[in-house]
Amino acid sequence: MALEFTLKDFFHPVPLARRWHAFRRSQYFAPERLAGLQDELLRGVVRQAATQVPYYRDLFRSLKLAPDDIRTAKDLAVLPPLTKATIHAQGERLYADDRARWRAKPVSTSGTSGKKLVLLMDTPANVLEFNYYLRFWAWRGYRLGLPFAELSTVFFQKSEARRQTPFAWSGVTRRLLLNSVELSEAKVRAHTTAMRERGARFLKGLPSVLYHFALFCRQLGIDGLGLKAVFSQGELLQPQQRRLLEEVFGCKVADSYGHMERTIAISECEHGRLHGVSDYGLLQLEPASGATGREMRLYGTGLYNMSMPLLRYDVGDLVTVAAHPEACPCGRHFPQIEALVGRQSSSIRTPDGRVITAAFLVFEDFESIEAGSLAQTGEDLVVARIAPGPQFGAGEEARFRHRVESLLGPSMRVAIEVSDRPSGKISA
Repeated sequence: MALEFTLKDFFHPVPLARRWHAFRRSQYFAPERLAGLQDELLRGVVRQAATQVPYYRDLFRSLKLAPDDIRTAKDLAVLPPLTKATIHAQGERLYADDRARWRAKPVSTSGTSGKKLVLLMDTPANVLEFNYYLRFWAWRGYRLGLPFAELSTVFFQKSEARRQTPFAWSGVTRRLLLNSVELSEAKVRAHTTAMRERGARFLKGLPSVLYHFALFCRQLGIDGLGLKAVFSQGELLQPQQRRLLEEVFGCKVADSYGHMERTIAISECEHGRLHGVSDYGLLQLEPASGATGREMRLYGTGLYNMSMPLLRYDVGDLVTVAAHPEACPCGRHFPQIEALVGRQSSSIRTPDGRVITAAFLVFEDFESIEAGSLAQTGEDLVVARIAPGPQFGAGEEARFRHRVESLLGPSMRVAIEVSDRPSGKISA
């Protein structure tokens, strides 16, 4: 998820306080009360979609449905799944007519796992996101105002000056951003020194980036950082990655799953179990086509975003569910997920000892490229496969090549292949 929010996106004191008060209580609701809360929120978002969103107005009319025909989660089955292809095809017809009322802001996915999605996020959605992470981190001892470190890429890609900076500290948010566009021994030394000086007790990042960061720490003999928890998100966390992180940093890893569309969230509680967060969004599971065993496909319905409501959205990822789930010692009645499946990125390793962790960002701001992937096919060779849009030409290809070569450095060669639909993200 390549997105960098500014503080003002989340600065809504009264809605934040109200949602935080509600979240502290709702996480311990009984299953029946949780279902009732979801259905209440669902009715509001369905009414918004059916009356304010052109795509849904037409869909409800064609199906001869009224907003009151969908009152519970089970009723959503009358709607066809909303796919990424439909979002691309419908475009602004999925935007609410009254989106200005909700202070909507456009955001987009990177396009490295398919064509870019352009979405609207509004004040209710941002208030939700802030409080969701605040509560999730609180399960591992975090409190607002405690210093934490984050391995970041987007912030440092904004300018060449930032790219040359090893870290950035915000005294207001107490957040230490660590430049992880590429990792090296020198940068990791600078990162860990800054973490000690600022008293960071929590570390956040992508699993692949955290893993390489930990490898450098072990190689350099760096320990004693005093971390209380490591937060992993954005990719599939592998068992060997978890083991190394917990060994090197001497604390537990808390994994989580989310997506830019913000229809569902899955978080690991303090007892190491994954939960679908019921008061965040409506998570529904259906047997995955062609899957074996207990693999289920994720469908999500957002319960807060009024500027671009998504109903029965086909997320495209899989999970496995426990055959006989037991009550979790954490006391929450959120549904349990046994394991996450899919969504994994790798890093690119250069001959001169650097690890490029944010290669996917080369596709940012290239509207002429509909989708792309990178593959390291040799020690010093990366193949960039791209699906061009109508505006793609020789000038855009040259600009893209320069972007990739600048990121990878002189020790790597770059080959560009143009095709209809590259698949995957980054492979090493």
